[in-house]
Amino acid sequence: MKRLGLVLLPLLMASCGPPLVWDKPGLADGVRQAEVADCQRLAWRQAVSTENDLMFHYRLGASRYALRHGYYPQPNFDRMAWEDRFFSTCMQVKGYRLIPLPQGG
Repeated sequence: MKRLGLVLLPLLMASCGPPLVWDKPGLADGVRQAEVADCQRLAWRQAVSTENDLMFHYRLGASRYALRHGYYPQPNFDRMAWEDRFFSTCMQVKGYRLIPLPQGG
């Protein structure tokens, strides 16, 4: 039960903040949409590739390989979490930053 609380607490705290958007000053909205789509495509490809690589080594039972290269292959790979990490990295490399969504008023 204590473990469940540790998992839920960050989720509840994150839901209390303002919504965030990727922003890059002085950029047209059409360009932003194209770059977001590009990063989504790249992130999906990289996450699938990582999943396939880790599952290949898991099936081989390559525990020494995993430890040597910092991988901890698991059969329950969370591709969505990896995809989110790759997407965030791609956007940051392109010069975007997460900012709070401006409140209309």
